[in-house]
Amino acid sequence: MALVRFRWLLCALEQVSDDFLAFLEQWRAHRVSLHPRLSGPDLRHYYRTEQFRDDFLLFVRGYELAKTEHVAALLDYQDALRLSSHRNETEPPGCDAVPIGARLRWTDIPVREKHTRVVQLTYDIQLLIDALKRRAVPVWDRGPHFYITRKASAGVDRLHGVSNWVGCLLSACDGQRTIRDMLDCVLPQVLDLEESVREYALVKLLQGIHAQGLIDIYRPRTTHHARRSGIARSRREAASYSGKRILPES
Repeated sequence: MALVRFRWLLCALEQVSDDFLAFLEQWRAHRVSLHPRLSGPDLRHYYRTEQFRDDFLLFVRGYELAKTEHVAALLDYQDALRLSSHRNETEPPGCDAVPIGARLRWTDIPVREKHTRVVQLTYDIQLLIDALKRRAVPVWDRGPHFYITRKASAGVDRLHGVSNWVGCLLSACDGQRTIRDMLDCVLPQVLDLEESVREYALVKLLQGIHAQGLIDIYRPRTTHHARRSGIARSRREAASYSGKRILPES
């Protein structure tokens, strides 16, 4: 499990280290000093826990090799991954799930699917991994890059690159914002699209990530009268945007 979780970090350490075996021996001595009674099944379980992750990353950060560009970048990735794991969105109370393909309303509330985490980095991690595979100097594509993690198997998440638009949308789907509030937050971050169609495009993109199972969308329960008036308001808002229907049907 340790090898799977830190495969590329270990590869980077091995490639920049003069004596990788000495590094592993130092880690073992450090682990024994922290948990001297661990052995057998308990030790194997330890390497599956978040405690191991925290212990190992703290150990690596105190190592001289942590200052190299390869290792520092992968430590940043682990920090971003950990930060994303602490964002636990929950179903908003007093709401019902909106079926995929249903027409959306401004007051609907998008929430990231519980196994979907958003990771934002300042470099393209795929270029770094490709360089590690070739034992070559990486090409650094600096700038915002978004990724999502999806569960591949028990205890193992797979990382997928997504566009900046999708990354911004998913980051804002925290279960605290309505679609209207979420778009107000995301629109200033998406400037590489003509302003007249920007909002319409983002709503369509929201419908797309809903269909892919990356988010769930919830609708507050209302009385019949409030529900009808809410639809009317959404229609009037939609008509005010250059005659476009902002919340289109799929």
